[in-house]
Amino acid sequence: MKKIACIILALLLLASSTAFAASGDGEGVPVLPGGVSTGEEPSSSGALEITGEVAVPDAPAEMDEQQPVISVRVPDSGWVVVNPYRLEVVRDGIASNQQIVSPAMVLQNRSAVPVRVDAKATGTVPPGSEAELVPVAPPPDAAGKEVFLFLEFQGFWGNDPLWSGQFTDGANQLAVGSQGTAKEGIMTMEAGGAGALRVFGAAAEAPAEPWTAADTVNVSVVFTFAALD
Repeated sequence: MKKIACIILALLLLASSTAFAASGDGEGVPVLPGGVSTGEEPSSSGALEITGEVAVPDAPAEMDEQQPVISVRVPDSGWVVVNPYRLEVVRDGIASNQQIVSPAMVLQNRSAVPVRVDAKATGTVPPGSEAELVPVAPPPDAAGKEVFLFLEFQGFWGNDPLWSGQFTDGANQLAVGSQGTAKEGIMTMEAGGAGALRVFGAAAEAPAEPWTAADTVNVSVVFTFAALD
């Protein structure tokens, strides 16, 4: 049995010291509507920067007793900030001046069996944005508003994962492409265990035209979960 889930990451752009004043309680944070529905529990938060839904096939009239049931909870909160000018971002216990700032987003395997995670990431540039999604980190003298994003996945059991934050196209990393990029087995979660993902990358520091708050990129991540023998 397979289960499919989708998360849409709506990236915020930190283009000036006054464009984004974030705090742990969410005051001053631009709010995007919606949440992630797992089909089990509706989201209770009204201030999320991740929106999405889970689409699950209808259960057959008679379930094969030998077929394991997959139950995975996807993140119902999270945020990503594009920070091309390396301003200081302080939010939810994270203080960083990296160009891409993101917390760990945790997936929980509620199944009685280990689960393999396949993922596909697709980036889109919304109307009004002059950002350019590129396949590699932009050079220091890039004239365009180039941004490179990738996801890093870590499976863990009771301990914090160790993030590399450097793109090597490893088995647990997935570059974000405009046509969609996918990998099978990007992460494995033990029965009753968990895994996590974070967004990393880089952006052009001094393009010919200055960055504005409208220069964003949206990312959708589609997961497929399959039971392991």
